[in-house]
Amino acid sequence: MDDQRIKNLRPFQAGQSGNPTGRPKRKPVTDAILAELARQHGRNGKTKLDAMVANMVALAINGRSKEAVEAFKLILSYTDGLPVQTVEIDVYDAARREAEARGLDPEKVVSILEGLKQRRGA
Repeated sequence: MDDQRIKNLRPFQAGQSGNPTGRPKRKPVTDAILAELARQHGRNGKTKLDAMVANMVALAINGRSKEAVEAFKLILSYTDGLPVQTVEIDVYDAARREAEARGLDPEKVVSILEGLKQRRGA
């Protein structure tokens, strides 16, 4: 085989992904629901989405129905996604507490963790 044909068989360099951005994020059900809600309806020219949002906000503000508020939360969680919550944890402190709860020497557990960290080069 000539060099050009071999080169074409390896389009990516070693260690390089053929799809660096990963699989596309698709939400077919959410997209279909939003497309349906975006259609015009009624005499006032409002979309179903506008009418639904106005109704949900009115119900949430007036407090008429606990279920409406829960539905509002559910719809938002599926359309906008749940809020991201950042959690900070001190691994060494958690390891000490877990070691004590199990009757182990906490400082020995921490030293093992530090040894693992050094091996990983972190």
